[in-house]
Amino acid sequence: MNLLIDARRPLLAGILDYDAMSGPGNSSMKQTYSAYRDTVAGPHGWVVGSFVCPSSRLEELVSLLTGSMVPGERPWQVGVVVDEELGAAAMHASVFHTYMDPAGAITSIETMTDGGLEGAATSLVTAASGIATSTIAYADLGAECVDKDIAALAELAKLRIQPIGALLDLGHRSPDPQRLAATILASAQRRIPVKVRSSLALDALLLQSLTATALAHQGASIDQLEELLATEPAGGITASGVGLRYQNDLFGAPDIRGARSTIRSWSCPDLDSAISQLVALGLL
Repeated sequence: MNLLIDARRPLLAGILDYDAMSGPGNSSMKQTYSAYRDTVAGPHGWVVGSFVCPSSRLEELVSLLTGSMVPGERPWQVGVVVDEELGAAAMHASVFHTYMDPAGAITSIETMTDGGLEGAATSLVTAASGIATSTIAYADLGAECVDKDIAALAELAKLRIQPIGALLDLGHRSPDPQRLAATILASAQRRIPVKVRSSLALDALLLQSLTATALAHQGASIDQLEELLATEPAGGITASGVGLRYQNDLFGAPDIRGARSTIRSWSCPDLDSAISQLVALGLL
């Protein structure tokens, strides 16, 4: 019996959240629905996580699901982006979750804009609690995230049963290595899951972030993480079936699971492009 574990599975399973509808423009629900469904059914479907849907368009998604799902089809994991008043968004998400169970579930709810934390995180967690106890509330860290913001989420998590995460929106810009290192380190130390939203190509950034998170779980300093994240391209990082290798360190499946407990998912506006990039990196 082959007892070896291919480390690429725990590294990438469910990491790509398909988010083609939350940006500017009027994306077709039918088109994005078909693209997600086709990819999930394909050979690389295991890397795909949630279908991200604006809260105001959940009813459209229900119509498509109820009209085309077949017995034995993989249950739909749906992440909700709030694009309306929060109470209305929570109601639409709750109705979807109740009606579609067990064929579909709302796995997360997140904001669409950089609103900072302040009272927004508490409101978002309260909204998530009305959907399902397993729904993760991803609070937007804002452009100037500091350690105290992660600490605030960790304190809120202690007071609530609801899962709480941090949304790190990189936008269209290359990430500041210092900010990204600080977010990764604080989140790993305080056990706060992170979802990354970015319009950038994955390229080496995904590997860098996962490797930095594995290092953070092993007690690396912020200087070590900054050095890794500032390297263009990701020099010294390779990935294969045995794990992530960085300089003299090899991170196997257990280390990778620790990293993924922090970096839960990566929003992707184009599944085909993202999967092609993972293939080019030698990960698929």
